[in-house]
Amino acid sequence: MFKSGEYLLRILEKFELEWARELHNDPEVLTMLTDASFINETQQIKWYESLCTSTKSKRLVIEYNGEKIGLVRLDDIDQVNQSICVGLDIAKVYRGQGHGKKSFKVLLEYVFHELNMNRAWLLVAEFNERAYKLYKSLGFIEEGRQRERLYRFGRHYDYIMMSILKKEYKR
Repeated sequence: MFKSGEYLLRILEKFELEWARELHNDPEVLTMLTDASFINETQQIKWYESLCTSTKSKRLVIEYNGEKIGLVRLDDIDQVNQSICVGLDIAKVYRGQGHGKKSFKVLLEYVFHELNMNRAWLLVAEFNERAYKLYKSLGFIEEGRQRERLYRFGRHYDYIMMSILKKEYKR
């Protein structure tokens, strides 16, 4: 567990799988993911079982004042090179209330201070202007693009790669 102010990060538990699946299957969340496929209960259980033994991926629940508000994705965990891919999905009922930015600050604090990473990176769809602005405001820098990586709304879009280094975060 990792606590910062009113926010708490903790490991996703098996009893929370249905909640996590509902969050994943939210069309607003799916649209932003590389694989925009709905998942069923059986797929969710298999995914969770593989996650439990993975050294490269983790899922954390983020709570605000004891309420589950979102799910943190930690992928491509590279302890040797101190690099990690990060992501965050906020539950629909908590969107638009400032939790995204505050949760991401907690996430970065956790990644840089608890996990001792040097670099956090992510991919954001070019049409997701709200998230792009959020990441820029947190200090993420655009590194490059995966050109026409996503097919949404009848056309192809770029995936923008962004990152922030520990020394940039400290500023």
